[in-house]
Amino acid sequence: MKGRSPPRDEYLIRQYQDHSQWFERIRTLIHEDGPLTAVNRDPKTWEAARSAGVHQKSIDEYVDTLVKLDANEELVGVAGLGEVCLIVAGITYGLFDNGVIKGYVYAPADPRPVVGDLDNWPTGIEDVMTAYRPMGDNWYLFELHH
Repeated sequence: MKGRSPPRDEYLIRQYQDHSQWFERIRTLIHEDGPLTAVNRDPKTWEAARSAGVHQKSIDEYVDTLVKLDANEELVGVAGLGEVCLIVAGITYGLFDNGVIKGYVYAPADPRPVVGDLDNWPTGIEDVMTAYRPMGDNWYLFELHH
């Protein structure tokens, strides 16, 4: 995906604050049509959603909102993270699958650890793979190190 480092927390929080209605619409669309969780901006994923019974209008609205949020360009949800997961950065370093995935997640189950700043992880959580930063209305930023 774009860039060599994930977007800063403050930028992502501002996006959430400025466009909270888009986040609510994403949550509502997924609640109405669960197969949308497997949709990204690749048209191949749209066919799978249609085959699962999702109406084209819902797919179009969902993808349009992903584009506005600059989310899920190539990736979709991270297993076990939460029902609604919007990925804004997937960066791989080196020859192996190691790097960072960062984005938004709605109401993850028992999110731990909750931190005040994903850009500067506090000492003592170096062994943790995923951390969360609350934004409001059950939405969190997440950062996954893999």
